[in-house]
Amino acid sequence: MDLLFVSPEVAPFVRATSVADVAAALPKALKALGHKAHVFTLLHGKPDNRGLTLARRLNKLSVPMGPSVVQAEIYETRLVSGVNVTMISAPGITDRPEVYSNSADDARKFALLARASIEWLEQQQTLPSVIHAHDWAAALVPLFLSLAKAKNPALAGIKTVLTVHDPEQRGLFERSTLASSGIPERFFSPDELEFYGKACWLKHGMLRADKVVLPSPTYARELAQPEAGRGLEGVVRHRGFDIAGIIHGVDYSVFNPSTDPHLASRFDAEGTAGREACRVDLAERAGLSGRPESPIFAYAGPIDAARGLDLLAACATRIVRNDARWVLAGDGDAGLVSAFQELAKRFPDRVSFRREFDEAFLHKAFAGADFWVAPSRREPGAVSHLYAMRYGALPVARAAGAVRDVVVDCDARFESGTGFLFESADPDELFGAIGRALTVFRRKDALARLRHRVMRKDVSWDRAARQYEALYQGLLAKPRAA
Repeated sequence: MDLLFVSPEVAPFVRATSVADVAAALPKALKALGHKAHVFTLLHGKPDNRGLTLARRLNKLSVPMGPSVVQAEIYETRLVSGVNVTMISAPGITDRPEVYSNSADDARKFALLARASIEWLEQQQTLPSVIHAHDWAAALVPLFLSLAKAKNPALAGIKTVLTVHDPEQRGLFERSTLASSGIPERFFSPDELEFYGKACWLKHGMLRADKVVLPSPTYARELAQPEAGRGLEGVVRHRGFDIAGIIHGVDYSVFNPSTDPHLASRFDAEGTAGREACRVDLAERAGLSGRPESPIFAYAGPIDAARGLDLLAACATRIVRNDARWVLAGDGDAGLVSAFQELAKRFPDRVSFRREFDEAFLHKAFAGADFWVAPSRREPGAVSHLYAMRYGALPVARAAGAVRDVVVDCDARFESGTGFLFESADPDELFGAIGRALTVFRRKDALARLRHRVMRKDVSWDRAARQYEALYQGLLAKPRAA
């Protein structure tokens, strides 16, 4: 199959969320299965400031955007995997280096991404069988493809897939942004873009893509209920079997403790001796001078209630006094950030908190922490859990959404399971799960067996890629019913 992936971000060129990792790893895995994969994305920021090795095409891409036509520059590069990547740059639209601004500017920027991907493919000698769009920022691909199909019959056979990484990020814009984004006014209706008075790009993509994928079968089912769907449950129920759940994987060439250049020492499931050096390195870098034999709990990511960090803040003092050390990193809710800053001041030898972290620190945290804490109220993909397990950091998590698909709760003897789960969004339940983790930490033989079991678990992209392959083949074999 010939596959075109459209994504707002692609690692390692630009990474704001886990979407970038998927946009690089999935095409790589499908290429390994014998398919032709090409990635289309935006060049965020000025080309000469990106430090990328890019080949600039002399011709420009004319992209109709409402009353004007944008002349976009075309750049080409390649992932280490050999997957070709096309980037476009448009002065005044893509100049900002940040991927998302959470403002009306994003409407025109990502409409350009979707529309340009269709204009670009029409110039290619070989058309893709499937266009796979990622998240709300590429969710208008089906819309612009339908407009192009009306004028170009050669596009009729192309199918569309939309992977929704986080349904809470919906691409909500005022109706007034339609014109400058090149979206015909007729699409502002309840069965298209309109969503409680605004234009919702994610809703339209979920309605019009031939297949919608969520990174968790469990979360896909939960999203059909009002509590999780929060207005999208009707769309989910309407699409029914056209919505699939496929658990994403880990790119072993990037997240691999036996080859990771960021680590103080390398290790694997069969030889974890190097992990102790990573624990020491993490503790030193975090400034933890407490007892070195104490366990290290870690979290890195957004600091907000959706991720359950309020639950952690509510029981953090009790946890620290139970001889635990903490490494926390992230930013978000001002009140929670202040609470963790105060905790670090009270217990400087046992708690480290930083508001910013880079990729190297994240890898060090996975490799050096004994436990990875993720008490999220909602969990569409559980990506950090998979990374942590790959490095032997045992997950302590709320059993929400995708967590149920990737983490199995340990039994009382720690002879089965891969982590420590709790059910309700309650500080006492989180404290109970952490207590179980502390118990296994004191039983070194049980801890070693549990970590070996977790690290040997196959969390690679191969399984997910084969599921996507079957999904594409099913689409091409049987046209979607009208």
